[in-house]
Amino acid sequence: MVMSKEVSLKEFFLKLKLSDKILMSLLTAGAVAEEALDALNEFSPRHVTRSLYTTEDFRHLNKEKKIIQNTLLRLASRKLIEIEKTEKQRALKLTETGLEALFLKFPQMKFKDWVWDGQWRVVIYDIEEDIRRLRARLRYKLKSLNFHLIQRSVWFSPYPVEEELEAFLKKDNLWGKIMIFKTTLKEADSKKLIQSFYPDLNLT
Repeated sequence: MVMSKEVSLKEFFLKLKLSDKILMSLLTAGAVAEEALDALNEFSPRHVTRSLYTTEDFRHLNKEKKIIQNTLLRLASRKLIEIEKTEKQRALKLTETGLEALFLKFPQMKFKDWVWDGQWRVVIYDIEEDIRRLRARLRYKLKSLNFHLIQRSVWFSPYPVEEELEAFLKKDNLWGKIMIFKTTLKEADSKKLIQSFYPDLNLT
């Protein structure tokens, strides 16, 4: 799903599936609290004005509660969230893995208000076959930073992610195997990349 400039945050949020709504709500920490509550009310006990519930009402409420519980357990099993239980309540926390998963699926979120500086960030690498795990990890990270594969082992992104990428590469001992640089392209080439991969890029 791509969030165009014409789509409001609330519209964008309401179109998400339940697991993404939960992750997004934890990320925004209240910025979309109203929208989160409205949307999650579809899956939570409704405020009923009448004094009595029918048997069917209880079935419906229990089903919705179970949907949320199962979704939270799935997210926790995938290490996307942490569930901290106390005697009185249960707290949810977005993990670093969960944050990466969100940016991988919705990379435009990270740079929503940033105006493009006209430069492209380019990554070129040549990683040996015997360390495929690191290569897969690098590809996952590049995608989460909104890089796109243009040619074999050549990735482009318009976003200012050099410092974050450098920290990741040094942490995973990949710094000496990667080339990172910034460049400008001919207007026609930039336009082609933007149209193909970054239609929502903020140019002004």
